[in-house]
Amino acid sequence: LAEGLLGSPKEAAELNMITDLLRNDVGKVSVTGSVKVLEHRSLQKNPSVWHTYSVIQGTLEKNLHPVDAFASMFPGGSVTGCPKIAAMHKIDQLEDQARGAYCGSMLMLSASGFLDSTVLIRTIESYKKALKLGMGGGIVADSDCAAEYHETVKKAQPFLDFSSLQSPRYYRGQHEIPADTVSSLFDLANKKTIGVFETMRAENGKIHDLSAHLTRLRHSANLFDINIPSESVLQKNLRFAVKNNVLRTILRIKIICTNNDTVIQTRPLVVDPARLAGISVMIVPLDRALPEAKSLPYHREFSAHQKALNKGCGEALLMRSDGSVCEGAYSNLFFVKDGVLWTADSDILFGITRQTVIRHAKCLKIPVRFVSLQKQDITQAEEIFITSTLTGVIPVVRVGNDIVGKGKVGKITKRLQEGFDAHYATLRI
Repeated sequence: LAEGLLGSPKEAAELNMITDLLRNDVGKVSVTGSVKVLEHRSLQKNPSVWHTYSVIQGTLEKNLHPVDAFASMFPGGSVTGCPKIAAMHKIDQLEDQARGAYCGSMLMLSASGFLDSTVLIRTIESYKKALKLGMGGGIVADSDCAAEYHETVKKAQPFLDFSSLQSPRYYRGQHEIPADTVSSLFDLANKKTIGVFETMRAENGKIHDLSAHLTRLRHSANLFDINIPSESVLQKNLRFAVKNNVLRTILRIKIICTNNDTVIQTRPLVVDPARLAGISVMIVPLDRALPEAKSLPYHREFSAHQKALNKGCGEALLMRSDGSVCEGAYSNLFFVKDGVLWTADSDILFGITRQTVIRHAKCLKIPVRFVSLQKQDITQAEEIFITSTLTGVIPVVRVGNDIVGKGKVGKITKRLQEGFDAHYATLRI
């Protein structure tokens, strides 16, 4: 990885750009001719990523105080980009909230005039009971979206490793459940737990389509004869869990109900933007016992999804013994042919996002038809996409070795993506 970083022309260009910017910033407050680049593209090992950096030196003008130098160069050019002022204006237009201390600076100033400062990246801020972490990276013209996303996740990884923490909230008078019980409940490979569950998405403290999710949860519970708390109790506790999550960000919420416990877990949700440009899927044989319920155990669907991931695919489409392919392991399935949108309407888990997409299609005058989807329908489709609460509308560009349509996002899929994004936008207000 270190060799790959040092051998990357794109990474070299990015560092060259920032080095030149900072050399110019230092030059504004330095004695003419004193500015030097002491190190360029030096390599540093961090807990989760390799990092290259430059060291720039200049002799401060005699009539300037170190604070004058700091003020002249603030904010740090490595977090603004080039050209500095124009980049700051663009950042102000694009980002919907102030960064706070993140990307600002911390200073130490002694009575003798000695000053040291650092840029606050990879820094956690504390707000009463909440912790806030800012994370990002520089973007240049030839940046790769997936690679930039991967880099950002890796930078954040040491801070967001929750493997040793438990974030659920427990009910029915119990404030603690043994750790092994919690682990087994949220382990989709577990074959023994009998229960029902829902997965939801929250933004800005608001849970999307909460009532619809709880209606489906109760429907699943009725099919399995599982007693669950009332909707008002569930809503109260779900909102409490979201409100008290330390990360004010997009959240993935999972609620599991058994006859003994009701457990809520909140985690940060980060959707890989590369998925929105299209994924590959594979067909996996599987007959679901009771597809209308979102129930545990879920190990067979989990295993199918893992099989797809191991093959480099983003989802598994489940093929029943009768040859029909009506849904994914974690998603609902749509295909487009001759301008008509087709989806199954029986023996599937009726997704909340699926219903929203169908409504948007009708508003856009896109004909919608319901049919038991066969494997040949998939291979002949002009467009295919899947839907889920966490990711919205995800285009499918390849099924196994077969390219779907032109191998990119189709027109109807794109329109429905945009419509669903607009739906999410209204929920954020």
